Amino acid sequence: MRKMSQMNLEEKLKGILKEIAPGTDLSRIRPETELAAELGLNSMDSLMLMMQIEDEFGFEFTRQENFRTVEDVCRYIRENATRNL
Repeated sequence: MRKMSQMNLEEKLKGILKEIAPGTDLSRIRPETELAAELGLNSMDSLMLMMQIEDEFGFEFTRQENFRTVEDVCRYIRENATRNL
């Protein structure tokens, strides 16, 4: 299985974030971007994010994750994904 680069992973995540928060300016998303404070994601958005990640990357969350930044999400995906990486 081919390893996905950090840039490609971030691009896939940006696509997911755009679906969840349509008003998001993707050009402003960086690894250090805070999901709640800067993108306005609430707890329902976080659940939707987790469901989209499960579908896209082929794993299930075993508990609610409290991601703070985009990099937190990318790190979790790299450590847990079973496909598309």
